[in-house]
Amino acid sequence: MKDIDTITKQFNPVQEIKLTKDNAVPIVKALSKKDGYVYFKTYIMPEVAMELKTLEHINRDRKHASVRKYARYIVDGKWKLNPDPIIFNNKGELADGGHSLDAVVLASRPAPFVICCGFNPSYNEIIDEVAPRTAVDVMQMNGYKNAVTILHSAIMRSMVVESPAATKVNIPKLDLVSVLKKNFSLICEVIDIFGQKKGIRCVRVASVMAPVARAYKYYENDHKKKDMIKRFIGILVGDIRSDKKEDDAPYKLREWLLVQLSNRRFRPLPRSIYRRTDKALWYYLENKPFEFLTEAMREYFPVDFGKEFKDYFDNDKELINKHGNKKLTSKARAKK
Repeated sequence: MKDIDTITKQFNPVQEIKLTKDNAVPIVKALSKKDGYVYFKTYIMPEVAMELKTLEHINRDRKHASVRKYARYIVDGKWKLNPDPIIFNNKGELADGGHSLDAVVLASRPAPFVICCGFNPSYNEIIDEVAPRTAVDVMQMNGYKNAVTILHSAIMRSMVVESPAATKVNIPKLDLVSVLKKNFSLICEVIDIFGQKKGIRCVRVASVMAPVARAYKYYENDHKKKDMIKRFIGILVGDIRSDKKEDDAPYKLREWLLVQLSNRRFRPLPRSIYRRTDKALWYYLENKPFEFLTEAMREYFPVDFGKEFKDYFDNDKELINKHGNKKLTSKARAKK
């Protein structure tokens, strides 16, 4: 214990240094020349970020989606001081952290960072050689240990981005964690309902379960509709057999899923599975005649995911071309 006390007394908390537009570059260059690594924490202002970016000599191309994501975190107050530093090598050149500096400039707001100076440039190839944390990892670190799985995350993501009303195809990790926390009990309930059925397991994919979860939330105060949803799931997985005409929708969906999901080479896109499930479920719940299994052209179960997601949806939108406007290449046209 004495050795531990002696060792720990030798270390002081990481020093905080105030960087300005005039002193940022000289301080970083001076600290980079010292022996070993030098760490300090600071708030980087947009004008300071612009100065530090001048020290970038050779670096990877920017991923602009990542820059916009970090900038959103800063503007929304989600960016916190973390131990991943902005790195300058022992020549005073920016080795890692260009995306973060660009985000500060784009956000036009200061953000807290740890800065490391004195990195050996011959070790550049090992920077970022770590496994990034997924939304599931973050959830488990926030008290959901052993309760959240990849399926929970996949269902939530599908609920947000596979809907015909979705206006964006990607959702930043922290935003996904935020909406997953709010709807965690709902997703668990839907997974449990599917899990109680003993029938076909191959149809239990996120793109099928997501519109069911949306419908369950949409009819959260309608017990009759929720019982119908449970029956729809029973027919879908093969636990319930029926010859009734009103049960055509889940039967036709099941037949299509069994054929499509059994083809490992040419599986349908997740959004196509989602939109067919969405339409079949709505026709079943509304007791409408169901003739052809086609993709939903609009979102049948619009739900409110909170004000931070208002830019993700346009519930009045109706798809003009369900497959998009992708043009066929000459090779694809020849095959067709």
